[in-house]
Amino acid sequence: MSCCSLCSEIEEGSSFLVASSFLPLPEDTPQAILGTQMPEKPLPALPETVAPKIQRRIFSRSCCGRPGEPLNKVCLLVSTDLEGFLPYKLIISEDKGFNFTSLSPAPDFLLEPAHLIKVQRISFEAWEGDRSFGLLCRTLEARRDLKVAPDWSIEDRIRPPYIHLVHIVAIDSEGKGLPPDLTILVGVQTEALAEELVRSCSLLKKRQALREVNRALGGARSLCEEEGPAVEK
Repeated sequence: MSCCSLCSEIEEGSSFLVASSFLPLPEDTPQAILGTQMPEKPLPALPETVAPKIQRRIFSRSCCGRPGEPLNKVCLLVSTDLEGFLPYKLIISEDKGFNFTSLSPAPDFLLEPAHLIKVQRISFEAWEGDRSFGLLCRTLEARRDLKVAPDWSIEDRIRPPYIHLVHIVAIDSEGKGLPPDLTILVGVQTEALAEELVRSCSLLKKRQALREVNRALGGARSLCEEEGPAVEK
C-alpha cells in the first residue's frame, strides 16, 4: 500500500521498484500558486542613443587639389602683407631659387635660397591655433573689398584649400622699418610635395653657400695671380 497519494505502490514480492512520481505543475503562474504578487520581468534594455558628432571640415590626406589644377599650384601667405593666402604657381630652379608666379592681381614673389633661415613642416591644426591666425581672420573679415572677389573667397584666404603647410623664415632684404625676419607659409597639395619643398630649400641653400665659397676662393686666387709671386729681398 502506498504511503501517500504522491508515491507509487510498492507491491510485495515484485522484482522492480517504482520511484516516487510528481504531478506536473498547474498551468497557473507562480504568483497564483504562492498567492503573492511577483515582480514583473524587466524588458530588455534598449541601446543608449549616441549623440551625433559635429561634422568638421574633412580633407583628403592624399591630395587636396581641386580637379584640373596643376601640382605646382600653391597657396602663399607672406607676413608683410594683409592679403592672406593667395594662389601662385611655384617654379624651383638653382638660378632663380623659388619663383612664385601670381595667379591673382597680387605681384609675383621671389625667394632666394641664400635668404632662408628656417624651413619646417607645420600642421594645419597648429596654424589654426596660432595667435596670428586670429589676427588674420579679424583683418580679412573687416575688409569689404575682399568680400566681392568671386574666384578666391575670404575662406580661401584664411583656410587655404591646400592644407599641407611649410613654414619658412627668411631674411627680408627689402624690408623698410619692418622686422628683419620674414614669415612665409606655403600650402601645397600633397604630403610628398611638402616634403619635397623642405628638401629643396635645404639643398638649394647648401648649393648657394658652396657657390659663394667657390666664388670667394676664385676671387682670391685671381688676385694672387695678378699680384704675382712675392719677391724676396
